[in-house]
Amino acid sequence: MSIGITINGKLRGELQVEKNITKENLFLLAREKVAKW
Repeated sequence: MSIGITINGKLRGELQVEKNITKENLFLLAREKVAKW
């Protein structure tokens, strides 16, 4: 799923990974909150 190498491509890839992890964490947190409620 890596995008072609561009200027700051490495940074973009790292940011994309961080965004994906954040989305997963938020989804898991939301799931936990729903389970608690």
